[in-house]
Amino acid sequence: MIGDFAENNLLQVLFFSVFFGAAIVVVGQERCAPLLAAFENILELIFKFMSWVMRVAPLGAFGAMGFIIGQYGIETLGTYAKLILACYAAALLFIGIIFLVAWGFARVPLWQFIKYTREEFLLALGTASTESVMPRIMAKLTDAGCSRATTGLVVPTGYSFNLDGAAIYLSISLLFLAQAFGHNLTFGQQLAALGILLLTSKGMAGVPGSSFLALSATAAALGIFPVAGVALLLGADRIMDSMRVTVTLLGDCVATFVVAKWEGQFDREAMKRAFAGEITNEDSACMLGRDEEWETIEAERIAQGGQPSPKFGGGPSPDALSKFDMKPATEAEAAAATQNIHPDDERAEARS
Repeated sequence: MIGDFAENNLLQVLFFSVFFGAAIVVVGQERCAPLLAAFENILELIFKFMSWVMRVAPLGAFGAMGFIIGQYGIETLGTYAKLILACYAAALLFIGIIFLVAWGFARVPLWQFIKYTREEFLLALGTASTESVMPRIMAKLTDAGCSRATTGLVVPTGYSFNLDGAAIYLSISLLFLAQAFGHNLTFGQQLAALGILLLTSKGMAGVPGSSFLALSATAAALGIFPVAGVALLLGADRIMDSMRVTVTLLGDCVATFVVAKWEGQFDREAMKRAFAGEITNEDSACMLGRDEEWETIEAERIAQGGQPSPKFGGGPSPDALSKFDMKPATEAEAAAATQNIHPDDERAEARS
């Protein structure tokens, strides 16, 4: 398991997390409370560390883009113009569809959400990786009204199973390579290629160059063109990264909004406050590095008679947390709890 973490095998980590969480449910949250508290503290520390790293990440993105342009030159893009145009046209069509889905199912104005998360999208474009912004995009989603439970399930799952941008790129690139080697695929071959791509693309890491692994595995399984032919896409792959990252990240965000709305764990008022520039819960303030600002705004809100903000997205406010009475129960109260009868009702029946 440690090796999977170190090698970024997201699919194995995801399955382990699901089974680990199921085991906690079976054992009981009360018995696992110290472990859950430890995980909560570790998560907060990691997100705080990532917020520091993200402050200097644009410098690395600048160096990477400069190297690519200097290595290959802008003029090399002419050979792949049709492939690039086809991929971007398909991506624009897909984005148009998810704009309608976001508004139709969850009433989320996606353009305002993009403006709200523009820093994360620009960073993902610069690094050509969705994983570099995963902590911050999860914090922004919980801040925008999605519960932490929904965000914590949908976003990591989407990073393995909902790779919309990679799906568009892989399918079009496969046809491009087949035609480049003089093979016109029949409809049956296209369906077979689609089925293989559905399998080989799962668990693909959201980092630059990961799509080559899936495409190479598909080429080896189909045997239509040499696996080495995948190298023909090197000249255009970096340009495709912008499309893949944008579509995949946006698709995962829309999926989170839709699932949260479906499960009744979406606060539209919190979304409006977040889009207006407010911080809506304490965890998001910590993960986004705005702790002091949040404490000031929260103090002003409470002073004006407002309700305290929740600890995390979808969580209760501090005043709404359950109070536990540690006094031993009387025999009458214990019997009433067993029979699901309030002790006052039982006393009333005895008097009558």
